[in-house]
Amino acid sequence: MSPDVVRQRIERTFADVPRPPDDRVTGSFGDEARDDTEPFKGRDWRDLEPDLLDYYHYALVWFTPEAFHYYLPAFLLAGLNHPDAIYVVSTLQLLRPNEDPALDPFSRARWQQLNAEQIRAVEEWLEWLLGQAQPDSYFADEVREALQTVRDRYWWREPAEPGPGKP
Repeated sequence: MSPDVVRQRIERTFADVPRPPDDRVTGSFGDEARDDTEPFKGRDWRDLEPDLLDYYHYALVWFTPEAFHYYLPAFLLAGLNHPDAIYVVSTLQLLRPNEDPALDPFSRARWQQLNAEQIRAVEEWLEWLLGQAQPDSYFADEVREALQTVRDRYWWREPAEPGPGKP
């Protein structure tokens, strides 16, 4: 798949996502969270430069679910031009299932914002990214794991209810 086809799908499927109000961009407390998300406030995701995304790649974890949904396409699109950028790695890591059950709701709240077309756009981005990676590299393994997570719809499923006698 060509990067232009992936770009068009991302742009189309995220075009109508509303920008969160400035007071709903940061989902965490503290100076680091505020500092990393401040440059995004009031900005359109289509106008964010790769250098800003590179420098503030931790914003992905500090965003509210609404801000994550709104700004995610900027990170995906920039990754088409810079597949080895740190913000690409940050996005891949956010797709990894959590071993800490306390973090599961955090991730679900973000990824469950996406509709079926947006999920497919992420999947196509990952497929393209995998085609750019050296087949036996650690990076290719990261992309494969993220792609499997998306294909399994891990984040989009409701967590399993514990059975009788289970916590």
